[in-house]
Amino acid sequence: MKKLTMGALIMAMAGLCGCLLAPGHFSSTKTFQGADTIVLPAPRTDIFDVLSKTAKSLGYRVSGLNRQFRNVSFASQSSMGSGLLLGKYSSATINITVGEDNKTLNINITLSGNLGSGGQEAADKRIAEFKNALNKTITN
Repeated sequence: MKKLTMGALIMAMAGLCGCLLAPGHFSSTKTFQGADTIVLPAPRTDIFDVLSKTAKSLGYRVSGLNRQFRNVSFASQSSMGSGLLLGKYSSATINITVGEDNKTLNINITLSGNLGSGGQEAADKRIAEFKNALNKTITN
C-alpha cells in the first residue's frame, strides 16, 4: 500500500510539473487598448440592460456601472485551468460610455493575453463579436 501511495504521489507531481511546462508558459503576453464608436439606429431607454444582456451572452460579467456618468464596464478572464494546463492567459475589459442621445456608444477595450488572445487582432475580433451580438439583441 505504501508503494502504491508513493507511486500515485510521484505520478501526480510529474503531471503537475508537465502542466507547468506547457508551451503557453513561455510565450510572450501582448496588451492592446482600442476604441470604436457605434451609433444605434434609434435611441434606447433600456440601453444599459441591452448592453448587459449582450455582454453576458458573450461570457463577460458586469464589472462596473455608473448611470450618472452613463458608463458601464464588462470584464472576462481566462480560467485558472487553462492557465495551469495550457499556459494560456487572457483578460479583457470593455468600457462603454453611452451618449446623451441614448444611441451613440463609445467603446474602449483593453486586452491582454498570450497565444493569440492579446493584441490588436484579438481586440478587433472581440469588438466585432460584441457589435454582432448587440445587433442581435436589439433586433430580437
